[in-house]
Amino acid sequence: MKKKLLSISLIAMIGLTAISTPSCKKYEEGPGFTLMSKKARLAGKWKPYRYEYTDGTTETGEDDSEIEFKKDGTLILTSTDPSFSFSLSGTWEFSDNKEDLILKVNFFGDEDITESKIILLKNSEFGTEDEDGNKTYFKSID
Repeated sequence: MKKKLLSISLIAMIGLTAISTPSCKKYEEGPGFTLMSKKARLAGKWKPYRYEYTDGTTETGEDDSEIEFKKDGTLILTSTDPSFSFSLSGTWEFSDNKEDLILKVNFFGDEDITESKIILLKNSEFGTEDEDGNKTYFKSID
């Protein structure tokens, strides 16, 4: 009985230490720990709601576009703006180190490839940073 109690105590101490020790975040704005896979967190419909530019300006508010990432690696980008509505299809994938998001969109006959650094990836919010340092934040609309 004493050995069993000691084993349980040791496991509990290791668990508490693991939880209270700061973890290395994959993305600069978190999360530090999650049980969901990156693919599961990204799959779904998203709407941009905040843009932060390198000149220090910020724009907030939803626009008329949304992007849907499907688990099979395809995507649909739509806009319902009355002056320029469209629906485009393409594919998405993570870079080898899963720190970047690579989008290949069929843009009216041409394939447009965009790679952005992932700075935030939660199941209800994610953010990216382009090569110029501009950030875009999205919220889940599922």
